[in-house]
Amino acid sequence: MKKNIKMIVTDLDNTLLRRDKTVSDYTVSVFKRLRERGILVAFATARYFRTVEEWLIPTIGFQPDVVISLNGAYAYINDRSLYQATISPDVGNELVMAVRKAGGMVTVGTDRIRYCERVIEDSHKSFSVACDFDKPIDENFHYMDLRGVDAVALEKIAGNFPTLRIQGYTDSALITFQHINARKETALSAVMAQLNVSSREVATFGDDRNDIEMLRFCGVKVAVANALDEVKAVANYVCGDCDEDGVAKWLEENLL
Repeated sequence: MKKNIKMIVTDLDNTLLRRDKTVSDYTVSVFKRLRERGILVAFATARYFRTVEEWLIPTIGFQPDVVISLNGAYAYINDRSLYQATISPDVGNELVMAVRKAGGMVTVGTDRIRYCERVIEDSHKSFSVACDFDKPIDENFHYMDLRGVDAVALEKIAGNFPTLRIQGYTDSALITFQHINARKETALSAVMAQLNVSSREVATFGDDRNDIEMLRFCGVKVAVANALDEVKAVANYVCGDCDEDGVAKWLEENLL
């Protein structure tokens, strides 16, 4: 295995995190040893940055060098914002109106708040507020999640917003609209340029469709055993299942 890896980039849910959303002490110890050897660590996730900072990092007791959040809408290096690709309030509010007219349920994420038609018990609850969307939101949108819109209506709505893209997930009926440049690989490219790291010096791990382009972008591409077949198809290695510390075991065997 190559020993010139300078950065590890890993997805979180169903990749680094086990299915119960925990990380083992063993995995944390492996990542701390990587850091001791001067290897940078990045989390690249669909999760909100505040969720990672306020819930995940305190829970696992490990602070990464880089967090790429919301599928690449934001990138932070040591808590400093480096990159963002957001939706303007005019476009975002027009999109909200179109989705609600089609009968969809909407959630909107901005820099400070997650606006929800219904607040649920989850790791975003501390910064979620109930909203009926009768008044426009005057902040940039990081994303808009929706449920309950059929495929025909969704395709029609998407055609009216060429600066946006749609992201789906295999384990959820959730659909996300984001800026067309809100992509993990685009944010990662900005991070690598800032840190003077080349793609061949990066090992990346993923499991779902939103990880595919990020894997293709990096020199060492690793899919977890529970990844989609289409993710495994672009990987040059397959590690163990997320519930079996697959990422950490691969790193220990190949880099430590």
